[in-house]
Amino acid sequence: MPSTRGTPSSSTKTLGSASKKGAPEPPPPPKKGGFFCCCNVDVEDVRRGVEMTAANLRAPPPLSLQPGHANEEGHRRGMAAPRQGWLEVVNKNKSSEIIGVLVASNAVDLALKGHDVNGYLTSHLCVFPADTVFNATFGSDLEKLQIALFYGAKYKSLDKMREGDVHDNFEFVKGYSVDCYQRNVLLKYKAGALEIQRGQGETLLSTKKRSIGGGIDMKTNVAALELVAEG
Repeated sequence: MPSTRGTPSSSTKTLGSASKKGAPEPPPPPKKGGFFCCCNVDVEDVRRGVEMTAANLRAPPPLSLQPGHANEEGHRRGMAAPRQGWLEVVNKNKSSEIIGVLVASNAVDLALKGHDVNGYLTSHLCVFPADTVFNATFGSDLEKLQIALFYGAKYKSLDKMREGDVHDNFEFVKGYSVDCYQRNVLLKYKAGALEIQRGQGETLLSTKKRSIGGGIDMKTNVAALELVAEG
């Protein structure tokens, strides 16, 4: 009888063959990461954002508003009223409401679109209570001005409203645009909005309107104020 030592049986071969065929294939090795990553970035949005930031860096700073009527000193001294280049904002609300005003060529970008790269909302936002007036001057070559109005004060104290990030102390903001070339810009705040001042007559019989406190001819005031954004 021939010896079978060292010779695998047919059943062993079959079992070994089936086991080898039924084994799962090892997963492929992970691919090495490259330098490119698709993050669904809108390249056009990025480009516009960069351009907007650069434009706001180049833009002139906001106007520095000072307490008092536009042309107050000139009116007191009997000087001829200016026909252009003055801005005035009067807080005429009757509920002791504190407001904030930022005036610049790009005030809407600064106040409503998050492009305040120079921190102007802290350094140039003018905060003032009811029954007060502030003014500033602007260049005769300026064609448009934007005014950001902040209202809905969170605190009753003027000192508290002027602390920290001043714009965060208000609930609401509106952005306005006005054509100011060779004009004055005389505005008033009432009930959550800015309006154009209409002035008052010099006498009971006079039809000529002049600004209160500064004596500016109201014919030189802007004709329209456009609301362009809200937040």
